[in-house]
Amino acid sequence: MYIPITDPEMRAIRLLARGRCEPKERRHVPGHTFNKGALEAHIEGMKAEYAVAKALNILPDIALYLHGDDKCDLRLTDGRTLQVKYRDRRGWDYALTTDDPAEFVADIGVLCWPIKDGVDIVGCISRDKFLKVAQVVDYGHGKRLAASPKHFTPIEVIFGRPE
Repeated sequence: MYIPITDPEMRAIRLLARGRCEPKERRHVPGHTFNKGALEAHIEGMKAEYAVAKALNILPDIALYLHGDDKCDLRLTDGRTLQVKYRDRRGWDYALTTDDPAEFVADIGVLCWPIKDGVDIVGCISRDKFLKVAQVVDYGHGKRLAASPKHFTPIEVIFGRPE
């Protein structure tokens, strides 16, 4: 599902990403100059979270976390939690940062890919299904637990089409 991101929305996402990223960078390396790569990763992740919130007509999480969130990026009105993963290239898997299944703490995982002027929400997967189909992979940065996009259900099938 293509979700467009407007220029004003991107400005707000960049501002929020900077607020989340900069304190973490300074905390890890005293006197460290701002890491452009880390900021870009925050921007892309927050853009995906915002797109999912927009698609589901729920509030995005705009809190500033000094030590990271609880791995639950969004909360549905019924209380279920979402863990959004943005992958830099189309076709890439939904991957945790480690091979520890306990890292998937949300009720539902959402996979997003880049698309011009927005985000492509590939689909959703329940935690239970993820744990059944995920495989340990190594993309060159250590072992991770990952699931192929083929295991994901389109977001509009699960939640309906946005109004």
